Amino acid sequence: MWAGRAEAYLGSFAGLCAHPAGTLLDAAGVGVGCRVLDVGTGPGTVAALARERGAVVVAVDAEASMVEAARRRVRGVRVAEARLPELPFEGGAFDVAVANFVVNHVGDPAAAVRELRRVVRPGGRVAVTIWPQPAPPLQRMWGEVLEATGLAPVATAAHGQTPAAGEAPVTVGTRLDTRGEAGVRGHGPTGTPPVGGRVRVSAERDFARTAEGLAGLLAGAGLTGVRCETVAWTHRVGVDEWWTGPANGLGALGMVLDGQPVAVVERVRRAYDQVSAAYLGADGRLALPTAALLASGTVTGP
Repeated sequence: MWAGRAEAYLGSFAGLCAHPAGTLLDAAGVGVGCRVLDVGTGPGTVAALARERGAVVVAVDAEASMVEAARRRVRGVRVAEARLPELPFEGGAFDVAVANFVVNHVGDPAAAVRELRRVVRPGGRVAVTIWPQPAPPLQRMWGEVLEATGLAPVATAAHGQTPAAGEAPVTVGTRLDTRGEAGVRGHGPTGTPPVGGRVRVSAERDFARTAEGLAGLLAGAGLTGVRCETVAWTHRVGVDEWWTGPANGLGALGMVLDGQPVAVVERVRRAYDQVSAAYLGADGRLALPTAALLASGTVTGP
């Protein structure tokens, strides 16, 4: 889903995902001189904010176009291509590791958090964010659009979860009701294609996308003093701007739309306009209530 689409992400979901960045750094205790590793940096939003606080920042992302975008946008930060759970750093190399909406995109969340812990020194901090389940209104809106058009992703087998904005659908297939529309294509019974996007998590490796589930994930990785909080806000964005994400193949809706005939995309856009009208504010922009889970903990011992 993300391959070569950094610019599309910047024009759509980047603003949404940027909102918890300051709170994430607060939870990690990032300040002047702090050695910070930003994993899954995307266009470098969290890395830039950490640098503004006087931290010494290294940022990594698994997608080459994101790495290039971060290098263009963020000064004074070393940016490299790397992915969880195999980071190219010595154990204890950092004071802090942060991952903003990353743990919900990996095939082995527990291994990913253990790797974050490994690269942080004893006494250092790890902080992460994810989208919760049940999904808040912003994320549910995409499901309403899919249902209105007869294209609806099947929930994951692990926890009955449906993907949030900015995530690829983790499905066992895409249920389609073509309603007479020829040429509508789904992902088929084998599930999400393994080309970019969020990796499907097996039931034995998945975790509940709740405060308790996320806190348990961090505690299970050996972090202590784990705390988890809900960060809630209203995302305000133009109707056309918000559509550019799915139109460019991003998010749950984008994965369904990718490669569909023009007639299908137009039908979904009409449904989007109808559903999103309920969220229009007085200024003509969408006012979309949403929330994220933010968990943090301390590294103790080797």
